[in-house]
Amino acid sequence: MADLNRAKQFMAFAALKGYDELIRERTVIPEPKRPLSEDRMDMLSKKLCSLKRGTMAEVEYFCGKGYTRIEGLVANVDATFRNLVIVRTRIPFDDIWDIFSESIRDLL
Repeated sequence: MADLNRAKQFMAFAALKGYDELIRERTVIPEPKRPLSEDRMDMLSKKLCSLKRGTMAEVEYFCGKGYTRIEGLVANVDATFRNLVIVRTRIPFDDIWDIFSESIRDLL
């Protein structure tokens, strides 16, 4: 076997493609919960009202230790129990800091 082909056997291999990037994205920097101003609450209320089931959205929210982001399809916007469900993650309205979505950019 040629030395060049032999060296290829021992090259670094990432068994889980994108895993390291996912870990970096999900890293939470500990910080206290930020207070929401009246203006931010009004903006979030408008954004939540414009979200529809099945649209792509990215949400920045407080998860107990700090703020993190999740991106995915909106599964449910439950005004009764004040929860937003992105894929399988249930996020209370009070913990949301910001919402990003193509449908929202058109409205605001």
